[in-house]
Amino acid sequence: MATPSKGKLKSWKEKAHAYFHKFMMNPHSEHSIGLGFAIGTFINVIPTFGLSIILALIIMLLFRKVNRVSLLAALVFWNPITLPPVYVASGFLGVFLMDWIPFLQQLVEKIPLPAWNIPFLSSFFSTGWKFLLGNAVLAVVLTIGSYWATRLLVRWYRREQEQHTILRMDGGKKLL
Repeated sequence: MATPSKGKLKSWKEKAHAYFHKFMMNPHSEHSIGLGFAIGTFINVIPTFGLSIILALIIMLLFRKVNRVSLLAALVFWNPITLPPVYVASGFLGVFLMDWIPFLQQLVEKIPLPAWNIPFLSSFFSTGWKFLLGNAVLAVVLTIGSYWATRLLVRWYRREQEQHTILRMDGGKKLL
């Protein structure tokens, strides 16, 4: 298999950097960009079974203040490579919470389940609640974390770009 030439790789890196710069320096607020990434994170972390893009499009149509590019960036970030560890952690967290908080276990036991005599479905319903509980908690935590991390990243990048602009305008001398 042939490897890409250094020229093509450099060109690809330059294009990626240009897109990243354009995204970070767009006129939208830190809040709008962070909100878009957080919503995209939530949509992708909860088990939507392939409907995440459709949900994202619906949200984009309904809420104009949500940054569309950052929402789509979250869909790209939370992909089939990054999600399996999240789902495994969801299962462990759900089991831990059900064992640690007896009220939750009692609540789940009161939920009427279909009376199917199919072993796979019976075991799915009994353990599925644990996964869904852990996933809901993890989705909220990751959503809040991604909102603030994205806002801080945008703020930091914009300040760095502002400093570089000031240094270029001053001929490279530090201003203090």
